[in-house]
Amino acid sequence: MPALQQLSAQVASIVQQQDSTDDAGDEHEVEVEGTIDAVSPTSITVSGTVFATTAATRWLDDDNLPISRDAFAPGLRAEAEGWVRDGVLTAEKVKLDED
Repeated sequence: MPALQQLSAQVASIVQQQDSTDDAGDEHEVEVEGTIDAVSPTSITVSGTVFATTAATRWLDDDNLPISRDAFAPGLRAEAEGWVRDGVLTAEKVKLDED
């Protein structure tokens, strides 16, 4: 693992990883808070963890109010929550973290 990725992984604060398996047995929830590394039309990377994003992803400000995904940029702090389904980590919600 490159040194920058290792550092990002160490900086990331994994709030919760909760196993909740479906019939296929391959589903769990992931929550990460840290610095946004990258944002693209189809993903966001928070402290080295890449979340796929969809039209269903909720983008929230620090007060849990809906905001545009355009408000999210590298260098800002955020919390991302999502589920691993069929091997893909998809964001359910991404929230700016101004703490």
